[in-house]
This record gives sequence, structure tokens and C-alpha cells, in this order.
Amino acid sequence: MRANIIFYLLLISVLLFSCSTIKKITNKNYPKKVPFVFKNKIELTNNVDAGFNKLVLSNYWDDSIKVTFDNLLWFRSIKDPKLFNPKKLQNSKKNMKDFLQAEGYYYPILKDSFKIDTIKNQYRVVTFMNINIGRSVLIDSISYSFNNDINQLIQKNNQDRIIQNGDRLTNNQITNEIERLYNLLKSNGYYKIVRENILVEVDTLNLKKDINQNILAKIQFQLTENIDSNNLKKYKFGRLIFYPDLKLNKFDSAVFKNDSLIERKYKSITLRSYSPTFTFTPFINNCFIKEGNFYNENDFINSYNVLNRLGPWQQIENKIIPRNDSLDFIFYMYPAKKYSALFNFEGSLDDDFTGQNLLGLSASVTFLNRNVWKHGILSSTNIRYGRSLDLSSTNNNINIWQISQTYTIPKLIVPFKSNWFNQTLLNKKTQIYFNANYTDRQEFYKVQSITGSFGYEWRTEQKNSSTFYLYKPINIEIYDINELDSSNFNYLLLQNPFLKSSFNQGNVIGQQFTIIKKFKHNINSRLTNSLSLNIENSWGGLINLFYKTDDIYKYIKLEIEYKETIKFAKTEFAFRLFGGVGFSSPSSTSLPFFKQFFVGGPNSMRAWSVRQLGLGSSITYDTVDYNQYRERYGDMKLELNSEYRFNLFKIGSCLVKSAFFCDIGNIWNINSHSNQQDKNSIFELGRLYKDIAMDIGTGIRLDFTYIIIRVDFAIKLKDPARQYNDGWLDFNRFGFTEPRINGVKIDNYAVQFNIGLPF
Repeated sequence: MRANIIFYLLLISVLLFSCSTIKKITNKNYPKKVPFVFKNKIELTNNVDAGFNKLVLSNYWDDSIKVTFDNLLWFRSIKDPKLFNPKKLQNSKKNMKDFLQAEGYYYPILKDSFKIDTIKNQYRVVTFMNINIGRSVLIDSISYSFNNDINQLIQKNNQDRIIQNGDRLTNNQITNEIERLYNLLKSNGYYKIVRENILVEVDTLNLKKDINQNILAKIQFQLTENIDSNNLKKYKFGRLIFYPDLKLNKFDSAVFKNDSLIERKYKSITLRSYSPTFTFTPFINNCFIKEGNFYNENDFINSYNVLNRLGPWQQIENKIIPRNDSLDFIFYMYPAKKYSALFNFEGSLDDDFTGQNLLGLSASVTFLNRNVWKHGILSSTNIRYGRSLDLSSTNNNINIWQISQTYTIPKLIVPFKSNWFNQTLLNKKTQIYFNANYTDRQEFYKVQSITGSFGYEWRTEQKNSSTFYLYKPINIEIYDINELDSSNFNYLLLQNPFLKSSFNQGNVIGQQFTIIKKFKHNINSRLTNSLSLNIENSWGGLINLFYKTDDIYKYIKLEIEYKETIKFAKTEFAFRLFGGVGFSSPSSTSLPFFKQFFVGGPNSMRAWSVRQLGLGSSITYDTVDYNQYRERYGDMKLELNSEYRFNLFKIGSCLVKSAFFCDIGNIWNINSHSNQQDKNSIFELGRLYKDIAMDIGTGIRLDFTYIIIRVDFAIKLKDPARQYNDGWLDFNRFGFTEPRINGVKIDNYAVQFNIGLPF
């Protein structure tokens, strides 16, 4: 009842806001008896390349006659109507012509015109721009005219050339190639070269005025005349000098006096400090600058960025000093506070939103040491207590105690010589992790666990992507599940037989490998996308070859996720596709429940509460007592999420946004032996249409730049457990709740509250 009341209040608020806004839009007071610009139209009078985007031209109307709109859902009005000035059409024509020529259409023909429509006392002006963009200018040949050393360097790296013969010649193509040449020189010793030292000459061949024929052009890249000879001098890396313990915002002349600081040297590295606070280790393993190598700007930038991310320092400044044919690098480093404590308190109430009557409270404290053993090692100790109360029942509460310890070492610790790893890979870390957890699900079970892992993190940069890697060759998880013979739990297993295979006793000894690839695009691209893969498996089968035991789980778990966002000026489309599956041995069991998949909640199927959807189209949970254990886990998960996001208005520094979204997915078991009594929970391709769940909804997002507060409202459009209309919502008999077999009324909607975007 309380959830319904809140929903209606939200609905009334949205309607009142919408009505006031619609009134503002529909009753817009446009200028009277004065010509104002009502619409801009662009017409292309010839065929254009498939890749040409007509809509881009709309950005080049002169601001004084460009029509912009206020939008709200399906309603819109002209924002700040502009009085019409015919002279501004010429400015628009010039803007569009300049843009077309920059895109390789050097001989466009543009004709502007306008007409005035009189509606009552309004003089509405429609502006027209008829454009024949002409033919493209194509690249006939590409040459480079530098000195011999540079020409050889360019020829050696010719496979990375951005522009090719036959490409359409655009300003962007030329700019990108100049940028490539500049980066190539900066990576091969040319420290003082600047972009302005590189220019391009374009020579057209077979020039034809007929706009229906392509124009061929010769492109030559060369150095500017009278270039300073020092700009063509090649430099090598010289000495490295670190000041690792300076005081922020305090100038100290002792920094420049060698006899006032402790100076230590190791090969080309010099440490000058007030006290031996750091060893050489973090500098050796995280600096890519090697004395004697030719200057490479990427090595310098990577060294600076990696040192900044280590954690011991809150700020790093640098200085480069040329010395003959080498460069000395000085790093002024200001340490962060070595010891600190972070406190966090969280609370959530699902009673008002989802009708599940869950009150969750948790508190945690984290202790940090940013420089363990003077090696720049980060130590993190976390203690957390959480309690979840079921306000509708006294036997469904959860208590969680947890303590964890993590050591993050800024190098890869491997049992063999690792110079190549430490000199090539970025943001490399070795992580040692321990965790002890005690979970008491009152009246059902108690789980005690001790987990530990040893693993590596690193990152690599490619031309078209950036890739993060996580590999844990050792992952140990020891679980002890108590009170499985309690009367409540036995009664639960009788009603939900497939839970018995999930709550099987055992431990995990295995490994985990994760790859997250973020794709790079042109700086002007609207697209951002990433692909992640996670593989986890147990060593149980291998261990059984040497020591027979049934206490170690044998399984493999695979997950893949793809995310994509397409951004526009004030809107964006976002998509997420997730698939996961786990296989266990023997084949009669499922994955342990702490390794299984679930759906529902603010970042998943938003019309369902967390772990309240599935499995498949099974109605097992609709036949048991509502106050019994209702959480659902499966060995397989498929999910597709999509959103259309848009801005509404701004209040001070807060941008109010909204979105329409759709979630599709479910979880299943994959082993028919794990659930003899309910085949509808088993994944079968032929049943996918029946098993799949779908919701639609909208929401409000408050964007404070550094934090986004999100409230989403979703309706169950298709619920596989719904026993009519193939699970689809029947709008003729729509209700916010509907009864199930056990007599319990289930909500057909959910309101989700969270921080940040869902994906």
C-alpha cells in the first residue's frame, strides 16, 4: 500500500510538471507583425557520398537566424525566436561553403532563398539553402620531403600512415597525418620539434571545372623553411633525479643544495630526500625512461602518469633540462598523507519502493597506509558490518560481518626475470588479498568464509584501443555452511528442490582472468564502447589427479559484456549486452550459489527487485509461502539493456535529466538433472521467447557533475511467471499488482533508487 501511495504521488508530480511545461510550449508568445525565423531547410540537389551527413550542415546556419528548440518529450517550441535579417543568409552560405571545402568538396554551389508565411499576426520566415556539393578532391599520390634521417624513419613506419591514395582529401585527414608525423618524431629523439615545423602542400592535377568529375591532388609533407637547426637535433635520455618527499606549497631552498639533502644513487637514478622515506623500487619498476635511449615522449608521459597513480604522492611536477645531446629529468614529488582512515555509512529502504519490506544498514571503516616498507606499497584494511531487516517478517533478517586486507605492490612479482614486463606494461600491480566473512541468514543458514587471492593487474595501449588485464593465478575460497539441517531450511528445500544443488558444501581453489578493452575513436566521434571478458575456473579436477576429494568445487564460469554509448548534443543512446554461463562437475549439481548469476535491481532488470526474477518461466516461487526464502540464482544469464537519455532543464548547478529504457533478460539453470521437478527453469533455445522477461520505464536523474542521483520507474511488460497472455501485460486488465497462485499480490512495477548511471 505504501509503495502504491508513493507511486501515485510521483505520477501526480510528473503530470503537474508536464502540464505546466506543455502550457508553456503550446502558448509560446512568438513575435507579432515582425518577420522571425521559424524554420531552416537544407536541400541537396545532387547525389552525395554514402558517408556524408546532411544534418551536420545544419550546425552552420548563422547564429542570428538559426532555429533552436526547447524539447520536452513529444513537445517542443522555438527557443528565443530570432528576428529575420536577409544579410545573415550570406554568412550562413559562407559557413557551409567553408565546411564543405574542409571536407574535400572544393567546388560546391550554394543558393539561398527564403519565404514568409503569414499566420494571423505572425510573419514566419522559412530559410532555404540549396546545395550542390560537387565532386570530391581525391588523393592521387603522397610524398614526404624531409632530411634523409627523417625520410628513412617515415618510410620505416609507412604502414601506420593514416591517409592513402584514393582517399577523399579533407582538412581532418591532413591534420591527423601531421599529428602522426609529429608523434613519430617526438618518439624518436626529436625533443624540440613542434607541430608548426611540419606543413603540407596540395597540388591539384587535371583540374576540371566540371563538378561531376573528381579532382586529383598530389600531397607533399615537408618541413617549414628556415627551421631552427636545434629543432632537428636528436636527444637521448639522460639522468633521472627524484625529490620524493617535498612539502606541498612550501618553497625550500634546500632542494637546490646537494649538501642539505640525503642523496642516493642507483645507476641513472638519483634520489634526493630529507630522509630515506622511499627505496629505489617504485622508481625502477615504474619509470620507462632509460638512460642512453633516444628521447621518446610516450615513455616520459607514461612514467609521469604511472608515478602519479601509484598512491604515495598527491602531486608531481617535472622539469626537463637539455645537456649537450641528452635530457635530464627532474621530478618534484609531494607525498600524500601516509596514514588515513575512511568511514562510510549506507542505508536503503525497499519497503516504500518495491514492496519487499527490506531495510538495509551498513557501516564500514577503511585504514590506509600508502607507503608500506618504503616501497610505495598500498595497504588497505576494511572492516564492515551490515544488517538487512525484513520488516514484514521476523525470520528473514541478514547479519553480515566482514574484514579484509589488501596489499597493492607497484610491480609484477613473478618467479622469473621481469624486466620486460616492468619496462613495457603500464599501471602494473601485484595484489595480495585476504577476506573473512560471516553471514547469518536467520532461521535458514549461516555462512562463514575465508578467501584469499594473489594476482596481477596491468594495462596496455594499442593504436585503436586501451586494454586492462586482471589475472589471479591463485584464488582460494573456503566456505562453511551451517544449519542446513534446520527445520526451516529443510522445509524450504522440499518446496524448492533445485536449491539443494546450489547449497552444496565445498571450497574453491582456482584462477580468474579478466580483460576489459576500451576502443579508441576520433576525437570528434560520438561513439564510446567497450568489451569485457571474464573467465573463472576451479583447479578441483587437476587436484583430484593427485588427491581424491569432493570438498573442492569443479566448475568453469564465463562472462562477456559489451557496452556502447552514442552521444549527441543533448541526448544519447546507451546499450549493454551481457551473457554468462557456468558449468559444474558432477553434472548433477549447479554452481554454488555464491558463484551463480542473478538479475533485478537498479542496474539490471529494473521492474524487479534484486534476485526476484527467474528462473526461466518457472512458477515455483509462486507456490510457496511468501515469507519463505525468495532469492533466485541460476547457472546462466542473458541480459540486454538500452536507454535513450535526454536533458530536461537546469536548476542552478544541477542538470535534471531523464531517460526511456527497456530491459530484457532472465536467468536459468542449464543442467536438467539439477531440477527434476521444474523443467521451466532449464534453458532451452526453443523456450527463449516464453522465458524472456521485459520491462520498460523512465526516470529522473539529478546530475551534479561529480555525482548522479537516479530514480527509475519500471513496469513489467513481460513477466514469464504471469499465467495469461503469454506473460505479456494486458493493458485492458492492467493493475499495479496482480495475484499469484499462492494468493500473494505481486507488484507489476518497481521504483529503483541508486547513485550513478545503470551501465
